[in-house]
Amino acid sequence: LPSIRELVGNEDVQWASPGNPESLANAIIAIASDIPRAAAMGARFYELSARYTWQERGRRVKSVLSNVTGNFR
Repeated sequence: LPSIRELVGNEDVQWASPGNPESLANAIIAIASDIPRAAAMGARFYELSARYTWQERGRRVKSVLSNVTGNFR
């Protein structure tokens, strides 16, 4: 998924090949066998998700409009 690859780095995810059950199984095993890494990935995604709430998106749109118009409220 190209759009997701723009948001996360290789240290943030365990990629699996689409349509490849063995690849998915290997990814799950890799995460399940490294609990500290899985915990770090979860914490990172929790932080990342805060940037993509509707409230945060609205704040950013408002900021852009304010910069363009000089007084958008």
